[in-house]
Amino acid sequence: MASVPVESYPGEPPHSQGNPLVDGLIASLPEFVPSYQELVPAGDGRRGDAVMLIGLADFVAARLATFETADALLTRALAYIEVLIDTEWAEEVDRSEDLMLAFFDSLSPDDRLRLTRWLGPCSKFLVDRLDTPAGN
Repeated sequence: MASVPVESYPGEPPHSQGNPLVDGLIASLPEFVPSYQELVPAGDGRRGDAVMLIGLADFVAARLATFETADALLTRALAYIEVLIDTEWAEEVDRSEDLMLAFFDSLSPDDRLRLTRWLGPCSKFLVDRLDTPAGN
């Protein structure tokens, strides 16, 4: 089996295990180091490739579950904002657009960009207004 390329370090990479697969993973995903270090007792002192990959699968599955929970929460929160913008409530309330702009304006431009996939058409319109320089 060919070894996995590893970034070059002047000496041993941080947390080096002398195994190119492990060293490459640790260099690419330093967040995995604490999980990897917990694998030693589980592997009877062996940190073999299979044990490491099983641990990585658990690490990824946990992050996926966290992402799915956050995804569902963001979907519901921004769907509610969309409903507020797109309903009679918005038509009845003076300054409703200002209220919604206040919500989006309280988010940084980077946050608004990251939220794009959850925004409905009305929300996107308001965000575009915020992110378009005045006079354009």
